[in-house]
This record gives sequence, C-alpha cells and structure tokens, in this order.
Amino acid sequence: MTDRAVLPRPAVEAPDPAGSRSGAPSTSSSRQRQPTWAISVLSVVAVLVASGSLGTLVIGSGWWLTAAVYAAAAVGAAGLVRRLGRSWLLSLLSGLIVIALLTVLFYGQGSLWLGFVPTLDTVDQIAATIQQAFVQIYADTIPATLTPGLQLMMAAGVGVLALLIEALVVGARLPLLSGIPLLLLTIVPYRVVADDDGLRGVALTAVVFLALILLDRRRDTGQFPAGFAAGSAAIAVIGALFLQAALPPFAERPASASSLLPVFGQGGDPLVRLGAHLRQGADVVTLTYETTSDDPVYLRVVTIDDLSGQDWTPSDLDSSDGGVELSEFAAPTGLDDAVSRTEVTTKVSDRFDRRQWLPVPYPATSIDGLDGDWVWSADSLSVESARSTQPAGEYTVNSLAISPTPEQLQNASGELPPGFARYLDLPEGSPQIIADTAAQVTADATTDYEKAVALQAYFRNTTFVYDEEAPVQAGYDGDGMAVVEAFLAAKRGYCIHFASAMTAMARSLGIPARLAVGYQPGERQINAGDTFEVTSHDLHAWPELYFPGVGWTRFEPTPSRGEAPEYSFGVQAAATDPGASTATAAAPDTVEREEAAGPTSSAAATSAANTLSVWLLSVAVLLLVLVPAGTRIARRRLRLGRLAGGRAGPALDELADTAVDLGVIPPQQLTPRAVGATIGDVLGDAPALDRLVSAVERERYARPRPAPTQRAGQPVTSEGHGPAGTSAGAPVDASSGELDDAIDGPPSAREVEVLIHRLRTRATRLERVRAFLTPRSLFRIRGIVAAARR
Repeated sequence: MTDRAVLPRPAVEAPDPAGSRSGAPSTSSSRQRQPTWAISVLSVVAVLVASGSLGTLVIGSGWWLTAAVYAAAAVGAAGLVRRLGRSWLLSLLSGLIVIALLTVLFYGQGSLWLGFVPTLDTVDQIAATIQQAFVQIYADTIPATLTPGLQLMMAAGVGVLALLIEALVVGARLPLLSGIPLLLLTIVPYRVVADDDGLRGVALTAVVFLALILLDRRRDTGQFPAGFAAGSAAIAVIGALFLQAALPPFAERPASASSLLPVFGQGGDPLVRLGAHLRQGADVVTLTYETTSDDPVYLRVVTIDDLSGQDWTPSDLDSSDGGVELSEFAAPTGLDDAVSRTEVTTKVSDRFDRRQWLPVPYPATSIDGLDGDWVWSADSLSVESARSTQPAGEYTVNSLAISPTPEQLQNASGELPPGFARYLDLPEGSPQIIADTAAQVTADATTDYEKAVALQAYFRNTTFVYDEEAPVQAGYDGDGMAVVEAFLAAKRGYCIHFASAMTAMARSLGIPARLAVGYQPGERQINAGDTFEVTSHDLHAWPELYFPGVGWTRFEPTPSRGEAPEYSFGVQAAATDPGASTATAAAPDTVEREEAAGPTSSAAATSAANTLSVWLLSVAVLLLVLVPAGTRIARRRLRLGRLAGGRAGPALDELADTAVDLGVIPPQQLTPRAVGATIGDVLGDAPALDRLVSAVERERYARPRPAPTQRAGQPVTSEGHGPAGTSAGAPVDASSGELDDAIDGPPSAREVEVLIHRLRTRATRLERVRAFLTPRSLFRIRGIVAAARR
C-alpha cells in the first residue's frame, strides 16, 4: 500500500504562546494572571444597580449602603485571595467569611466578648434577628418598614449574590450565567410593584451586564469583538421574555402591599387570604385613626352578600349603585328616626400606598380629604376605587354611631325593602346541618331578634373554640357551604368561620344577613387617648343582620375577638348544643367529616398554583441556560453535514470554534494554517487535522487542478508528515505542483468529531462545562478562520 503525503503544519504562523503578537495569552493559567480588578469592581456595580429595584419594596435607602459594604468587602477579599494564587473555592470561602464577620460586627453588638469576639449569645441574637425578618417578609406591607432583620437579609443577600457573580465572571469565566440572577433581581420586584419606573432599572441593569461581558471578552482579545453586543442583547431579551412568561401574575399585589392589601384586592378570595394573614406571626401596623366616639369603632371594608359558589367575593360597585360625590352619602337603609344615633368624626391615616376598598365606619355620611375617584354603594355604603387601586392617605369620615335598644330590635317588623331577597338566598343543596342547627338553637325564640341573640350566644359559649390552625389542618379553611358544614361539626375555627356560619344560619331562619370584612377597633394609644392603632392582627369578619326600622346591625359571634354590642345581649335564649344529634341526623359522623374535607379549598388551589409557577419558572431558567448550548449543537451538526458535499471549510470552522470555546484559540481571525498549527500543538500527531487544513487551503486559495499524483523519485515518509528529509514545518512550493501532490482527501465527519473529542479531553472539567453552557464562539459575526482574500 502506497503512503500518501499530507501538508506539513506551518508552525511559524501559529500565535505566540506568550501572547506577544496577539496580545492574548493562549493558556488558561496565563489569562488568570492578568489583572481582573476592573471586572470584579464592575461585578459589584452590576449587583448594586440590579438590587436598586428592591428599593420599591422597603422604606429608606440605608439597606443599600449596607449592602454596598457587604458586596465590596466580600468581593475584595475573594479577589485578594485569588490574586495570591489560591483556588477559586478558597477565594469564595474567604468572601463568605467576610460576610459572616460583617454580620457579627453590625448585628451582634451587645453580645460580643471584649467588644469584638462573638459568643453563643451572638449566634442566638443574629438567629433571632433573621427569624424576625422571615416573619416580617411573610406579613409586612409594601413598602416594608426597614427593621434590622430585614436590613440584614437584604444586605447579606446582595453580598452573597455579588460574590457569586464575581466568581462566575472572574473565576469560572461564565459571564452569561451571571445574567440570570441579575434578571431575577430586577424583574421580580418590578412584577410585584407593577410600576413603569421598574423598567428603567431593568434597562440600566442590562447595560451594566453587557459592559461586564464586553470587559470579560477584552481579557482574551484586547479588543471588542464584532457583533458581541448584539448577541448578548439577544440573550438578555430572550431571558427577560422567558422570565416574564414564567412568573405568576401580581395583578392583585399593588405597590402598597405585599401581603395585607390582597385581602381586599382585585379578584381572588378575601376570606381565604384574611385567614392566611391572621396566622402570620408579625403584627404589622396598617392604619391609625382618631375618633370623637366614646367607644372604639369598627372599620368595615367590604360586604359579601352572594353566598353561592365555593368562593365568596364582594360585588364590584359602580356609579349606578350609589354615587361618586363623597360629600354626602345616602341615608342608611331601614334606619328610622326613633333609633338613637350620635355623629362621629374619624380621621384615618392609612399606611398603604394604594387601596381598592376603603376602610370606613358604618354608616358613613360623608368623607373629606380623599383624593382620586371613588364610588360608594347606596346599599352597603362601602367605598371602592373607581380605578383598580389608588392612594388613600389621610381622610376624614363622618359617620353615625347607632344605638338601638333591645326593645326596638325586639319589636322590629315590617316589609323588607325591594331587592332584599338576595340577603335570604342560600345555595341550592346547602348542607342540612346548617338549617337543622339553626332551628334547634332558636327553638325557644319567638322573634327575629331573639333568634339572632340565640345564635350569637350559641357560638360564644365554651362549646366552640377559636383556633386559626385547625381549619387548615383539617382541610376546611376558606369559605363556601361545605366549609360551614365542617366548622359546625368540628366546632373549631376563627372569625371567618363563626361569621359565615351565623350569616348562613340567620338566612335559613328568614333573617336577612350579610358578611362584613374589615378591622376590629385596634388598640388605644397611651400617649394619645383618642388615637387607635390598627394592625394586621385586627383583620376581622362579622355578620350583619337586618331589622326593619333599625337597619343593618352588627353581631359578634366570635369568642375572644372583638366586642359584642350591648344590644346583642338583650333577650337571652337558651343556647343548647345540638351536637351529635344534629350531626347524626345530617349524616354519619365519619362520612360527614370526610365529605367536608373532600371539596378542594381555595387555599389548596392557591398552593397548587404557586407550585406550578415555581415549576414554570424553573423550566424557563433551564431553557434559558441551555439556549447557547443548543445553538452550538445545531451549528455543529449543520457544519459537519456539509463535509459529505465536499465542503471542508465549515468543518474547520467548527473545529476552530470548539477550540475557542475551550480557550485554546483566542477569539480573533486566523489563517487556516495558524488554526491548524495551534490546535496541532494541543493534539500532537493528527493526520486528519492536516488533511482538513490542506483541503480548506485548496478550497479557498488554489486553482482547480488535475488529481494529484506522486512525483517520480520523491519518496514519502510512512508517517505522512511530508517528503523524506523535510521537517514537519517545511513549506511546500505551490507553484511546482507540490501542494496538490501533498493533499489527500478531506477527513470524514466522524474523523472531525474524533478531533473535537480529543480537544475536549485535553481541557479541564471546568473548561468543558464553560464551553458547553457559555460557548464564546457564538458571539461573533465573523468566523475564526479567515476567509480568502483574492
């Protein structure tokens, strides 16, 4: 078998390994020795710019200054350790140690031995601070009060994020991956707040992110590569679109509240959300008020009259229901002049920036000092924003304190106003236990008033227990008739369950009833006797029953919550406990509890929706990470497929791009011979590489010639490195025909894949991961292998 000669590798055209001519070192170790402080500083700047979007979630900017100290100190320590030649893991660990030391210094004061040595008390103190922060995050409003715990969480979090991004960009050379946490940091607060100003923060972060990538690229080439900004911008846009699609909507979370406002926000179930807030540990101030009333006042927000369906929600109001003029409300329905009343003025200072429903005493007669467009209902006298939400601020409500006597309620009689039939409706197929229990409890009552008093007494006796956790654990939290059924059987629940049950039972007895949701009076301030402070723990629900001549009257069936009005203790009816007999008559005990737990509650549905959102977000982030890798795989298949058509250029382009991704070749244009020589220095003996380079040179530079033949008298070495007696780097005289004689056919796609595999095996694991996730060859419009210039 005759040996064939191939083109020798021209080592003289390979880049200088020391980088003296190209300006870029060819090895990873030499690159790591270059100054990287500018990239580290820009990493800190990028994180601080992105974290600025968190400013919409808290009051004040002190946290940002603390975060800047955390980020700068942590990244500085990591960079110093890396500069001393230590491993990336040790540099990362040093940054985390600095964050821990700063936390002890800033938040461990008072428990340090000799003023600087942490003790076990320091650990307990910091742990308690962090725990308080978690509780506040779960329950506080937006913008949140900047407590030490929240400041610690935000500052330390920004410091850790800055350390991570600096490690990705400087240590791991994965700058594109750093864009994912930056995008999350900017987009998530923007989605929560839904403020157009957030877009400027996203845009500014994107600009700094692109500058960070460009500066990282300059480490390799000493110049800005063509088309890189466009490619990076495309990745950023794709990532933003994925995140926007995956994140759950925050339509019911306006700028003013993260956890309390949605109780009275757009859509959803306010009763379910009210229960969630009552279970939160943090007690957050929602508003304060001053009143001329001798007694503290209830602030009603919404009323619910439609008890059909699984979710009970307030009806939307419009100007046809009542009016838009706040200076004079309609008279409360059903109130006769004989009933005693007192004019009360209440000045409210709302802590929310935006609201949909306004907290007001019932019945309000006018409101002063309220800006914006608001609508009030002639029936319920509730006040709703004419827009989705708007600020409330400080406003003054004039209202009436109505004081009916037990005798007036006992003698109340007359026709119901038109349209009041809806206050007697119960859904078809309502559990029988509701009507049976109501009938048995009020068996001795002769008037509607006596029945109402009997129902209140039944719930407030020791048989029922106020419990905020039992409904969640037993699966009957929320609203709907199935929940009322389960509550009457378990006899454990909180205000929603007591108020819902009394409302449904009153309707079954023919008494018009509706459900009110708002705030109980709050706590009187010691230093200001007429001022009350209302917190998230004052969220409350109660029933309102209608009596002709008196109107809508508040009752309080929930034990240990609120104050029962004096008139509600008028005629006492014996409150008996139908207990087991009623439950047994309705259904067997076991079956009844299983059926009550059977319907899917709104809380479970919300949990499932949140889980789905997390999965969608995770998939979106994963897809974003894999976009560059998928693009490179598709390009490789396309290029190698062209070898079958006789085109060798795309195959060499693919081999060169692989070398660029692995850091073997700097991302700048080189001749085919220079590319082959540089890769050959890494691979060693590679006949297929020589054949590929030869085929590309012939394809791009040589004129078409007859098929090459071996020259007479010119022996060839068995290794195929060139004519006998010549070195591997000796040039070939193209004019004499030696070029064509030295060329064999181009390698197959399989042979090129073997070359690519050999390149990868000579790289470190970190370099292979980096090449897969963030292939640098993607971000160039021009290829590495220079085209022919004719």
